[in-house]
Amino acid sequence: MSTIWKARLTIPGGFVAPTKIQHQDILYVGLDPNGVPCVWFQAPEEEPYLSEVLLVGTGKPVPEDSTVEYIGSFNYRTFVLHAFRRDVTE
Repeated sequence: MSTIWKARLTIPGGFVAPTKIQHQDILYVGLDPNGVPCVWFQAPEEEPYLSEVLLVGTGKPVPEDSTVEYIGSFNYRTFVLHAFRRDVTE
């Protein structure tokens, strides 16, 4: 059995914001009803993946890593932010 969760995403000045989550699937990135950037994800009770969600602003460099996967874009204030998932190994 799994559960759907929401995590806030950090928006620093440079718009590269790693937020670590343990998940099975990432479902959506965007603003919650209060205008806060978040990621919604499905988390299983056993054997979740550990990933970072990176936010990159338009015109900013995308991390050059073969494990980076695009998961979506959304408007935040006057910016368009692009979300990427990167697997984390511990």
